Amino acid sequence: TRAVKIITQPPSVKVYLNGVYVDITPTFLKLDVGKTYNIKLTKEGYEEKEVNIYIPEKGQVIEKEYTLRPKKTTLKIYTNPEGASVYLNGKYQGISPLTIEKSEQPIKGTIKITKKGYEEESIDVYVKARKEKIINETLKKIILLDIKTVPSGAKVYLDDNYIGETPLYEKVAVKEGLKKGLLVIKKAKYEIVKEQIPLWKDRVSLSFSLKKTAPSIIWQKALGGSSKDWAYSIQQTSDGGYIVAGWTRSYYNGDVSEYHGYIDAWVVKLGESGNIEWQKALGGSEGDEAHSIQQTRDGGYIVAGCTRSNDGDVSGNHGKVDAWVVKLGESGNIEWQKALGGSFWDKAYSIQQTSDGGFIVAGRTASNDGDVSGNHGEVDAWIVKLGW
Repeated sequence: TRAVKIITQPPSVKVYLNGVYVDITPTFLKLDVGKTYNIKLTKEGYEEKEVNIYIPEKGQVIEKEYTLRPKKTTLKIYTNPEGASVYLNGKYQGISPLTIEKSEQPIKGTIKITKKGYEEESIDVYVKARKEKIINETLKKIILLDIKTVPSGAKVYLDDNYIGETPLYEKVAVKEGLKKGLLVIKKAKYEIVKEQIPLWKDRVSLSFSLKKTAPSIIWQKALGGSSKDWAYSIQQTSDGGYIVAGWTRSYYNGDVSEYHGYIDAWVVKLGESGNIEWQKALGGSEGDEAHSIQQTRDGGYIVAGCTRSNDGDVSGNHGKVDAWVVKLGESGNIEWQKALGGSFWDKAYSIQQTSDGGFIVAGRTASNDGDVSGNHGEVDAWIVKLGW
């Protein structure tokens, strides 16, 4: 005997062998070699098919595949979930699962599938006359997403699909049967939020307070020479660069090309990417420091710090240490300078240009003479208004 496998399209076709029913497809038959057999295939709604097959003595398993032709043009529609309304070219056909049949004519047009709580589906179909087509459609459930964030304007994604920006109040279609979905919320300079949300609900309402991320280093710049160099103050300038103020003990090396003695106040102009555009050492033969710097409305700079010198760039020192204010031009040239204080220790730590074009200085004083009056004892905070 030889094994004969019978396969049909569609499946579940009745098989008759020499007029006797034996099985439904797909099936294996054991037949004697050297003989011819009559095979008849029948299925309701399809034309009967009858063939003769000869069983040779040698060879592998014989496999025969047959396609039955529908008696009618047939379109079968299945949906998950069932119970959806089906329309063909706008005309209601019935509730899924549904079979649409036509005699000797093709089925063509647009199938519309609707169900309450689910997204409407439209499918273009064409079934040749006396052929069969099967549509299996998984409907998408509609849920309402109500998402708020503080701050607003965050982008919302569900399972990698962009939905919109917060505050979000949007109907979203999701595949039937999905229990959870990944909600992702993104906003520049804030931490990404990821949360699993239930997709079996009709509405999901969530609120998030976004957390700011720490900034990353875009660039960095070490400034100075072979000795100690400190920066105390920095401000972005109108050209997009930066102005830096501090002090240096480096002597004509590294980034320092000027030196007056011991410690110099040091001002460095940087470009947008940190490149040195110019630098200026300020002071005299003793210790001089810059603690605060600000760009002025004329494009120059105002510097505040302290000085122990009374030579070089410094004149008018009143005693041991004076607060020191220096006005620089746009390229770092000294336009004017002023030592402030009395016979003891006086320092300036902050300076700003005022609306009248003058300047306000904040620091400390141990003096009660010279420019200082009304000291309450030991060291007082000291505020000085400069103007013309």
